[in-house]
Amino acid sequence: MEKKYNSRVLQALLVLALCSVFISVIRINEKKHSLEEIMQDWKSGVSMEAINTDTDYLKKLEGYSRDLKKQYKDYVVYQKEDSVLLPPEQILSYRIHYKSGNETIEGYVAAPKNYMENKYPILIFNRGGNRDYGELEPTTIEHFARYGFIAMGSQYRGGGDSTGEDEFGGADVDDVIELINYAKKLDCTDNKLYMLGWSRGAMETYIVLSRDKRINAAVAGAGITDLKKYYVEMNQAGNVEMTSILRGLVGNLKTDSAEYEKRSAINWPDKINTPLYIAQGMADERVAYHHSEDLYNAMSSLGKDVKLSLYPGMNHMDTPWAFFDDYFYWLKQH
Repeated sequence: MEKKYNSRVLQALLVLALCSVFISVIRINEKKHSLEEIMQDWKSGVSMEAINTDTDYLKKLEGYSRDLKKQYKDYVVYQKEDSVLLPPEQILSYRIHYKSGNETIEGYVAAPKNYMENKYPILIFNRGGNRDYGELEPTTIEHFARYGFIAMGSQYRGGGDSTGEDEFGGADVDDVIELINYAKKLDCTDNKLYMLGWSRGAMETYIVLSRDKRINAAVAGAGITDLKKYYVEMNQAGNVEMTSILRGLVGNLKTDSAEYEKRSAINWPDKINTPLYIAQGMADERVAYHHSEDLYNAMSSLGKDVKLSLYPGMNHMDTPWAFFDDYFYWLKQH
């Protein structure tokens, strides 16, 4: 009888010991890792340095955005009231360098200081411009973080402190996808991943969405959707600078026609399955608004989850700053 009792006691102790080990393993797996820890574990050749958040400039950006919203309040769709932004002093900011193929890419990451306690969604921003023109500023990423995002963005290869050559929607798309890879390794988020792209960044966003299905929803504004047509439009307008840029970064319109088609979402609307909000000012002086309208019509005809907002009288760059409240509200519904 005593032997049976001792045997049962030993079995019970063994079960308790195994349960203790199991619980410890679970707790280890549940441990959240910081932005820096994930960055260092991500791959070789990466770095992340803390930089000072420009709180004064962030306050100016907020005021600029609010004033534009008031000016164009008739076009506000969702956020009739201003969003309550996190104080600039509550934002952490980092400059990063990471590997994309054989290139080292510069970018920025910003997050609320309490991101390890509060689970925030991720926002990847795709900037406009080309090479060093339109270079991404850390304050832009910091501003987005104030909306309650872990925000990040890339300079693309050939821009800022990045190595390599800009291809204007070519291999530089891989630089964005590498940021997605980093974002998906983070275990301190709410598992939502959004994308915002403007101008060239909208074209970049369309290409990324056609290749990568990990984005929950995206906003793309004032982007070229037919690069061949855009080249012709710039040529007819006498914009020698833009046609020269396209020849240098993409190629000759006739001999490199396939490269122009690869960058033109109007040719493959069926490949975009991510919920998409397209927006543009109708007085856009850089990209004719039919580019947004044409892609919207093509995607709508296929039954895609797509929304379009066109704003009469608004130009190329004021538009996003007037409606960030709307765009971020829409994203967070997905």
